[in-house]
Amino acid sequence: MLERTRGDLTVHHARRIAATTVTLLITATALTACSPSTTGTGEASKPAATKTEAAESKCAGTFGDVVANKPVTDTRGTYCSVTINPDAAALTDDSAIKADTLASVGATIDQARDVQRKAVTFVADNWVDSPMLEQDTRDGGDAGWKDWVSAHRDSFTPDTVTKLEAAKPMDSQMVYNGYFPGILARDGGPRVSNVKIDVNETLGHNSETDGTPQLAVRMHVVAKYRATDEDTVAWMTKVGESNEADLRSSNPELFDGKGDNALVYDGVVAYGYDISSGLINGNTIKGDLDLAKASA
Repeated sequence: MLERTRGDLTVHHARRIAATTVTLLITATALTACSPSTTGTGEASKPAATKTEAAESKCAGTFGDVVANKPVTDTRGTYCSVTINPDAAALTDDSAIKADTLASVGATIDQARDVQRKAVTFVADNWVDSPMLEQDTRDGGDAGWKDWVSAHRDSFTPDTVTKLEAAKPMDSQMVYNGYFPGILARDGGPRVSNVKIDVNETLGHNSETDGTPQLAVRMHVVAKYRATDEDTVAWMTKVGESNEADLRSSNPELFDGKGDNALVYDGVVAYGYDISSGLINGNTIKGDLDLAKASA
């Protein structure tokens, strides 16, 4: 369990890895490539699709509150990044805004709506699917962290940028990292199969650390990630400290070589925003990470 303070918000993440009764159907687009051959007229057929073309053909579609964005290639292969679904209800539903809390911190309803949209978009684009997602930061490693902070510094107050540059990413959890060390899908499609973002509350309050007025957006996030049998077993025996022999008994579906498995984060993700600038100055997460039971 992690517990760290960032701004006025507390990072509190309970990691639980266990089989559940959740059933998730994951479908993947079948790709057919034609080998070069000659037709009856002696003309060559269309050349087989290249690996890049095949990856791009799977980088499409809607996955709950996120949509396919663009192919990303790293040392493990190619996946499809995702971004906020412009039709996500959380972008426009302001029923969670606690209007009675705004005046006391000098915020308006329009400011509350603005930071809520920013928070929902940030979660979809970055927390759920950032390049840091599969970095193994549990032992203090910070590969790519400062590059990520630099690329997104315009989302944070200057003071927060300074703290993030000095922080260990595992301690910060400004974006999810440390729990999926290089094990998610690399078949050209998204690493997620579905993402659901609901806003629990958007409210004004004073920072518990220095009393600074702040707007906070707390969201319930369910993100279902994809991993092969081999990578899931490697993950559970490394991060979850499970025993392979026990897994063969408790989770035989992990050894049938069929389809993907769903690794599910279910919890609360929250961001605090500076009222004057509308930039992030705090964060918190609290949730569970489980292996979902494979579908029959």
